[in-house]
Amino acid sequence: LDSTGVGLESPVVGLDSTGVGLASPGVGLDSTGVGLESPGVGLASPGVGLESTGVGLDSTGLGQDSTGVGLESTGLGLDYPGVGLDYPGVGLDYPGVGLASPGVGLESTGVGLNSIGVGLDSTGLGLDYPGVGLDSTGFGLESTGVGLDSTGLGQDSTGLGLDYPGVGLDYPGVGLASPGVGL
Repeated sequence: LDSTGVGLESPVVGLDSTGVGLASPGVGLDSTGVGLESPGVGLASPGVGLESTGVGLDSTGLGQDSTGVGLESTGLGLDYPGVGLDYPGVGLDYPGVGLASPGVGLESTGVGLNSIGVGLDSTGLGLDYPGVGLDSTGFGLESTGVGLDSTGLGQDSTGLGLDYPGVGLDYPGVGLASPGVGL
């Protein structure tokens, strides 16, 4: 430390009176607390980081850095729980599979989910790998693309609703067409 309290190391690299540090290449932190590493890549004053790709983070915490909190080395952002967020808040995981800011997910097929919770992911809450989904009522879409409405007409191949060929079955096994006509 010199007489001002500013620390200097052997290359005369040091800390200024604000506590801002400079590394030996002259790369450092400015008085705002913004950090720069040797490639010129830095951190903004809120602790928001830029990684070596030049991909940045805003003050909301969207993205972050390659520590696993925020942007990973591919430039795809991950938030603290591992949910991927890119700069606009749109989530992308490592394979490019994304989640929109409301928690809406896209799986590897590119099939999406909307804000009402229709579809979800391969956990069984919504869209599975083939794009087969469930809407928020628990009504399912099967691999044929046959859907279910909120009345419960149709359902899935479990026998509660539309079976694989698209023929409607109600709970007792009695067939119902979408207008409620028995088949």
